[in-house]
Amino acid sequence: MALATVGLASQAASAQVGDALVVVAKRTVTTNGYADIAARCPAGYVALSGGISSGSAWTVTTLAPTFGNLALFQLADGVQAGAPDGWYASVDMLEGPSTIALAVSCAQLSGPVVTVVESGQAGYFSDVSATAECPANYRALGGGIDVERADTLTSEKYRISASHPQSDGSDQTYPPSVGWRAGVYGAPLIFVVPPPPGPVFKVGAVCAQGTDARIASSFDATSSNYVVFRESASCPAGTGALAGGSRLPGQWLAGLEPLFGDDSALALYQRNPGNYPIGPAWTTAAIRDVGATNTGTAFNPYAVCAATNDAGAGAATVPVVEFYHAGLHHFFISIDPVEIAALESGAVIKGWATTGFTWKAHVGQPAGSQPVCRFYIPPGLGDSHFFSASAPECAAILDASTNPAHPSHAWYAGYVHESPSAFHVAVPAQGTCAGGTAPVYRLWNGQANAAAWGSNHRYTTSPAIVSQMVGEGYVNEGVVMCSPN
Repeated sequence: MALATVGLASQAASAQVGDALVVVAKRTVTTNGYADIAARCPAGYVALSGGISSGSAWTVTTLAPTFGNLALFQLADGVQAGAPDGWYASVDMLEGPSTIALAVSCAQLSGPVVTVVESGQAGYFSDVSATAECPANYRALGGGIDVERADTLTSEKYRISASHPQSDGSDQTYPPSVGWRAGVYGAPLIFVVPPPPGPVFKVGAVCAQGTDARIASSFDATSSNYVVFRESASCPAGTGALAGGSRLPGQWLAGLEPLFGDDSALALYQRNPGNYPIGPAWTTAAIRDVGATNTGTAFNPYAVCAATNDAGAGAATVPVVEFYHAGLHHFFISIDPVEIAALESGAVIKGWATTGFTWKAHVGQPAGSQPVCRFYIPPGLGDSHFFSASAPECAAILDASTNPAHPSHAWYAGYVHESPSAFHVAVPAQGTCAGGTAPVYRLWNGQANAAAWGSNHRYTTSPAIVSQMVGEGYVNEGVVMCSPN
């Protein structure tokens, strides 16, 4: 796939920001050194910005948008049609093992373009940066930086020292966001004379018309040798923080996190994977290299702020795709495009095939909907997954699986709480769904089938499938969710 250079006159005249959300992915790193992580937006959403977090010391080498199978570095310079669908990060773990998390900010947006610019080569103890400027009358809703050869340079360390929205130069309190500026700072592990050439990198800005994206920033914060300092930039009331960034001269980026949800005090790596509503701010973590000449250097956190479609917040729907594994006699559902693609390809996760049946769910959380928790049931108990839109049921299973004092802990101890919000749906009132929604039935495969194949549930909106499965020994557990029409 390639993106084409765009003729701007052909683009949509406006591109209001619709529904917006944050997708969180996690992985565990067991050793020191480089580690990669990626996250993808739901279908129909544009990726705007990426945030990265860990429980141990590290630095960030790349934090960039992805375009299907293409990385930012693979795009030609200039204004490109199309939009990123995910985000990618590469980090240098200074302490392992650890959990790392990546958040990608996603929004529904029509007519976006991407501006790409390549930098010069970086050098020792110097900041090199470049700015991707949006076309006239476009605003930058986010952006990122992709550094060449980040994991092959053995005698130097080049890390992100800037990745933030670029203002129009006005003295407004919240100036317009018109581009994305990013760069790296280099420091040698082994001082070599003359120094070898540093990497080049590409900066990308995600741009759109019809929005009033503006920049929030905070006062200068100060860092010192190998000590991580944090500071936040908050958006004004009535807007959401679509993207985050920081300017860190003579320093390295050690974390960039959106603040969102009911408990914004949680670090990103402490959250479960899943989809969350966007929040009001982003936080930057900076670490200064011990060899830097500008001790006590200040850094600035930034956020890109814009109004989103609050009236329809979270109302966008995506298909819940059903899979079946003939060898396991198990059903499974997912809305995650990465997971769906992996199951369909069978290259890594083998044996699954789509049944052809789908129903709908919300990615975000519109008024009147509830998050659906997702648990993995380990081998011996099912080697399966369980989904519920019932907050009491989710809480009860979580308590039983994590609380040794719970009377059912021995049974639930192996359950893995994979997500508190795999997707969102309305819930039935006394078994009845409201108008505009369809009942989702939950069917358990029954005592005999569970004994033979492990416990498993099927979720369907089809009364015909309910009748068929009951005839095969399944137990109809009733209407447990309401799928939007």
